[in-house]
Amino acid sequence: ISTIDAKTVNDLQLPSYRMLQGEWFDRMGLQFTYMAEVRNLVIGQFRAEKANFMISHSPLSDDGSIAGAIGFDLMGHYDVDIDFGNHKLNFFSQDHCPGKVVYWQNDGVAVIPMKLMGVGDIVIPVKLDDREIDAEIDTGSARTVLSTEWAKNLFGLTPNSPDVISAGSVTGVITTPAYRHTF
Repeated sequence: ISTIDAKTVNDLQLPSYRMLQGEWFDRMGLQFTYMAEVRNLVIGQFRAEKANFMISHSPLSDDGSIAGAIGFDLMGHYDVDIDFGNHKLNFFSQDHCPGKVVYWQNDGVAVIPMKLMGVGDIVIPVKLDDREIDAEIDTGSARTVLSTEWAKNLFGLTPNSPDVISAGSVTGVITTPAYRHTF
């Protein structure tokens, strides 16, 4: 789901309205209650008129440098190329000849199976310390996260493990301690 920072909504004086209660929650576990309307969204050559964004309860980045997050609700209308090596995000019309979307020399292309779950959650298989697990690509999160339950069950890691360090806390519906570990 595409989200926008509340400060950005105020700074740009975007129209907003209260949503019907639903099952939409932000990364902190807080229920979305307001939506903002962006009447003309332009990202490079990508254009959308009247794009709706859920208004985030908390900043989308620690330093305030991220104003919004583009989710499947917007990206799902396009073929999307995420070029991590060149720091590029490309949108393509889905109205193209079958098999003709690859515009680069494709002798080094990796094909990764993915599943779309729920309302556009992207799930891919990953290998973490030789363990194969499914992971969600969360376009709205600035961090990579593994629950303490999974960390313990898969890797035997607990908050008291020697190579696990305290990373403060995460505040949402409840405040929970956060930890850091390098795999």
